[in-house]
Amino acid sequence: MALLLLWLLGLPLGAQDDGVASDRAALMALYEATDGENWANNENWGSDAPLGTWHGVSTDEQGRVTELRLGNNHMRGELPPVLGTLDQLRVLILSKNKLSWEIPSSLENLVNLEWLDLVHNDFCGHFPAGLANLPDSTAISVPVGGFDFPDCAAAAAATAKAVEREELYWQTHAILMEFYHATDGDNWINNTNWGSSTYFSNWYGITGTTGHHVRSLDLSQNGLSGNIPPSLSELTLLNNLNLSQNRLTGTIPDSLTTLDLWTLDLSHNELSGAMPVAWGNLDNLQLLNLSDNQLTGRLPIELGAMSKLGWLDLARNNLTGNIPGFLGNPRGLSGFYLSGNQFCGAVPEALTKVRRNDLAGTRFPDCKASQHGGDLAALMALYNATVGENWLSNDLWGTKEPLDSWHGVLTNDQGRVVLLNLPLNRLRGKLPPEIGNLTELVALFLSNNSLEGEIPDTIRNLTKLAILDLKHNSLEGEIPATTGDLTSLLQLALSWNQLSGNIPDSLGRLANLQILLLHKNQLTGNVPESLGNLSQLRNLSLSSNSLSGRLPRSLGALDKLEHLSVAWNRFCGDIPENLVQLVPDYVLERFSDCP
Repeated sequence: MALLLLWLLGLPLGAQDDGVASDRAALMALYEATDGENWANNENWGSDAPLGTWHGVSTDEQGRVTELRLGNNHMRGELPPVLGTLDQLRVLILSKNKLSWEIPSSLENLVNLEWLDLVHNDFCGHFPAGLANLPDSTAISVPVGGFDFPDCAAAAAATAKAVEREELYWQTHAILMEFYHATDGDNWINNTNWGSSTYFSNWYGITGTTGHHVRSLDLSQNGLSGNIPPSLSELTLLNNLNLSQNRLTGTIPDSLTTLDLWTLDLSHNELSGAMPVAWGNLDNLQLLNLSDNQLTGRLPIELGAMSKLGWLDLARNNLTGNIPGFLGNPRGLSGFYLSGNQFCGAVPEALTKVRRNDLAGTRFPDCKASQHGGDLAALMALYNATVGENWLSNDLWGTKEPLDSWHGVLTNDQGRVVLLNLPLNRLRGKLPPEIGNLTELVALFLSNNSLEGEIPDTIRNLTKLAILDLKHNSLEGEIPATTGDLTSLLQLALSWNQLSGNIPDSLGRLANLQILLLHKNQLTGNVPESLGNLSQLRNLSLSSNSLSGRLPRSLGALDKLEHLSVAWNRFCGDIPENLVQLVPDYVLERFSDCP
């Protein structure tokens, strides 16, 4: 009968099939654009079944879509413009979903609409004028506030921020739950709300949050057991961590030293192994308590870099070796506890004067004499070349005592020198070439002395050197090109000297370098393009030299750079755009156009 009616009206028989095919395509576009696979009900959608059997769809006798009722169906996304081709549609109900962005103007083509309901979604922009002017007979459900939707740019920003916050929440959730399972969280004394989807501030032991970042985690005396997972360091804003008086085992993850911790208390556990070597990264740490564990090995030299440390408790472990001299300058220390270990040698006198300590009157056994012949000779060459007898402090230098009992010297378990710490010690003269024989050296601090002459080329042999600090001396000549061979360097400080010549292109090979200080010298020439390879660089200081030309565009790739100093040179041209914010305005004004 329907086919006969089409024939009597003069319509081609294929028009019916074309219309149904067009409707099917429009519905599938809607399905794909609004996350149809995750709708609350998507029965028959995408199948070969008649459209009228698809959930929420009604059709006329010819199979054309006349009603689309998908309210409260978990739809998410944007309405596709092709929805406007459903020209037989009389009812469109898409309310109570998560539809967003603009309502497509193509819906104005739905001239047969009798009922339109799009409320309780997240639309933005302008409500299509043609829809607002449908005949009075059309039932239109008006959103709260009328048809004035938020600006789409603002809505997009708000949505992006909300998505970012939600992603951060679940990332933090996953990190905390990995910690929970690694420490037998099901058997904690108190695990209230752990694993729930509530705010982290409601989880037991989390006392400080910023957004979805955790700042303070205190689970002391809570029955934790197992290992501390390295992923805990992914709580990037964590400042205070207290896991004391539990049953934690294994080693202290090195990754914890990447956090900006203010307090770290892991005391009264069963932790073993050596202390992490990267303690120097914790430059804001004020309290470190690792007492009553089973830690072994020597005190890492990096402890000397923790300038804000006020309380250090390492008592009752199995730590060995001497108490290094760099801890003899306690700065702001108010508490210092080291008893119950296996230390040897003398206690630095300054430490016994700390207000709270457990070393006053303590005598450790003498350390086993250990002197590496090559290192001994190198140290004595330095002593003699820099008038060691007139140093401010030269305790035990030149004696037969172990090298790590000499002032400013620290050795490893094999007796090799790993730290030479002699700043502000009245060294005067030239650095001897024998300095290059200290091949196990990790840190060399000789700043604020009266060293002169050239930096010896033998410095190239110090391939394990992480810190080279020669600033505030009177060194002359060029920076050795072989400095680029020191690929373990994290800090290179040569500022406040009289160095001349070009900056070596070879410095671009220092892939781990974080700090490069060359200011207050007499350097000339262009800044080498190769410095753009220093992907870890955070501080680059070139000011007060005679450098010229353009700053290389390659510096724009230094996305970790936090400080850039280029004033008082002869640069021209522009500063790479992403570095402009690091340079004071008066410096920008001094850059002339390049010829």
